[in-house]
Amino acid sequence: MWGAFVPGNRGCRWLLSRLFWAYFEMARKKEQAGAGRRIFISSTSKDLEDYRIAARDAVIAAGCVPVMMEYFTPQGELKPLEGCLREVESCEKIIAIVAHRHGWVPPGQAGGKAKSITWLECERAKEVIAF
Repeated sequence: MWGAFVPGNRGCRWLLSRLFWAYFEMARKKEQAGAGRRIFISSTSKDLEDYRIAARDAVIAAGCVPVMMEYFTPQGELKPLEGCLREVESCEKIIAIVAHRHGWVPPGQAGGKAKSITWLECERAKEVIAF
């Protein structure tokens, strides 16, 4: 029974896709004029790949534009953290998919803090939808 919810399993992907789709369908009914809204998808990448794909598919199905690190272009002189947070600021919402890994911790944070990039993205976001 629980095997259906193991990452990488089709059942898991289907369940997540339905959950994301249901949320965005409700949001779409409330905000029909919001077509083309940019939604940032935040998580660690390798361990949550299936979840990221499900979130991306749900965002597209809702008529919104997914923004994911997989789509980032080279930033030139811009540091990765600055470029990432700039992308977050340009988005209406952020979907944060959180599990047991915290991801990259950018060095040199103010006050000697050690927050992960996912944490920093959520702090910068206008609205966070957490899973």
